Amino acid sequence: YTNRKYPFPCLPPFVPNENPTGLYRLKFPLPNEWTSSSSSYSIMFHGVESAFWVFVNGKFCGFSKDSRLPAEFDITEALSKERSAQKRGRANRNQNDEVDDNLRPYHELLVLVTRWSDGSYLEDQDHWWMAGIHRPVEILRLPYEAKMVDFRVQGDADGRLNISLDVQTSFDESYFLVASLFDDEQCKKFGGRQSGNRVWDRMIPLNFS
Repeated sequence: YTNRKYPFPCLPPFVPNENPTGLYRLKFPLPNEWTSSSSSYSIMFHGVESAFWVFVNGKFCGFSKDSRLPAEFDITEALSKERSAQKRGRANRNQNDEVDDNLRPYHELLVLVTRWSDGSYLEDQDHWWMAGIHRPVEILRLPYEAKMVDFRVQGDADGRLNISLDVQTSFDESYFLVASLFDDEQCKKFGGRQSGNRVWDRMIPLNFS
């Protein structure tokens, strides 16, 4: 933990040449139901300190250096490349070879993390230094047709709800957004893990043509 004094010589934007570095390596399969070619995939890092580079199946996918905000990278192409190689390998096997069709291909995630970066100069204010991946990492599957990137719901003093959306789509088609409002009765009863009673519904047309 530091308050005012930097934990390294203060020569912005430079950091020490001896910069502690970690390499994370993970092999993982995707669920069988995620094999559809009509989906895109991204990986979300919810917290990494300080700078990091992401590789999936040997392909560079992105770089980030904000230690306390999430960073998201599109890994669709990297995953597709590995799946295509797996399919070619199965097709080239001898018919007498035993093949388990239930086996899922494994993908490799590599994350290179450095302890210090020029961003460290902006973060050294009442700061706990926790270098490395210190928050969850998740993979998201999103449909190609239309996907909700972000949303905001804001209520006013008159009881009105304003809903704003950031939607991406690959086709000039019309879609519907279904919005529901629930009360908090069951939330209180079950510790917030279940929705309450539905008190409001709307089906809102979204036209991208």
